[in-house]
Amino acid sequence: MKIPNNTLGLFVISIIVLLRSGKIVFAILFLTIYPFYYLINSLFLFLDKIFIPSLREIKINNPVLIMGVNRSGTTFFHKVLSNLDQFQSNTTWDYIFPSIILRKILNPVYCLLVKFQLTRVEGRKGGHSVKINKIEEDEMLLFLHRLDSQWISNHFIPWYKTDKKFSNLSSKFLINNSSNMNRHRDSVDFLKQFWKKQLYLSNKSQILSKANPFIFKGQTIQSTFQNIKMIFLIRDPKEVLVSYFSMQEKIKFGNRLNTNERILYRESAYKEIQIWYKETEKLIKELKPDSFMVIKYSDLMQNFQWVMNNVSAFLDLQQSKHFKELLSEYDPSNYSSEHKNFDLEYFNLLEKKIHQDFDFVYKKYFN
Repeated sequence: MKIPNNTLGLFVISIIVLLRSGKIVFAILFLTIYPFYYLINSLFLFLDKIFIPSLREIKINNPVLIMGVNRSGTTFFHKVLSNLDQFQSNTTWDYIFPSIILRKILNPVYCLLVKFQLTRVEGRKGGHSVKINKIEEDEMLLFLHRLDSQWISNHFIPWYKTDKKFSNLSSKFLINNSSNMNRHRDSVDFLKQFWKKQLYLSNKSQILSKANPFIFKGQTIQSTFQNIKMIFLIRDPKEVLVSYFSMQEKIKFGNRLNTNERILYRESAYKEIQIWYKETEKLIKELKPDSFMVIKYSDLMQNFQWVMNNVSAFLDLQQSKHFKELLSEYDPSNYSSEHKNFDLEYFNLLEKKIHQDFDFVYKKYFN
């Protein structure tokens, strides 16, 4: 049976992977809940089009997109910029219910959850804290409503990477290629309509988005938003690998993997991280020089003020009093990391092999 290359196809594959991994209860819950969730949201998104026709008139001007391989400092950098008044960033609640009408209906529920502090989705031990009323990355939107996301195989159903039949999901279904182009166009158009809704609801002039796996849709995003500016964060692959694998042992549902599954997961994730760096370089080569900038993680952490001054010039930010206060508040030199990573030896990783496999990264950025 040929599985369609769309949301339905990814849903079917996810159920198959869960069943093959023996996660029967998980499969039943996903099979029962997700279709209902998807249909409810689709209905209210359709109602938005009917009852809020002015959404068509909204223009998206000069959006800013932050990307990088996971564990490269993108969340921290996004958090800093999202505090600036000109940018519209989005919360977890916005992604869960992207319909304006549905959000208004559910607003009393949202207010009660916030009032009683029932907002946490994921704790800090899983990488960064995720709460329904806090800024989150746009990848969540496509994960929840299109299943078109690395989050599926990286976090939500990590057994993708331990199932030899489906461990190549990312290279087959999720990166830019001709067979995936129609689904990517649909996903990016869905993102575009969501951004219009967010600008409609706010007084902000510019979208600020952070979504690391958007690198795999970079060409489609570039053609859809021709005036977009992209900021790439690059980190030493050794640091990325130990940070990512350490996080995976704590985050849902990577913490449910057994010892053998963890080994298989790391083997698959290692290859995907290689592809991630390669897709980043491929996208950078296609961009105009004035449409992107690259920030090394080490510079962000050690030369924060200098980096942010460069970012200010690139994005034409006003050097206001508020901006300078933000730089002082978020300067990494004032903090120590709460995350404790294992070392290369713990994951049976050899530094020499990493340098060989990621030679193109080290030659360009870490000579």
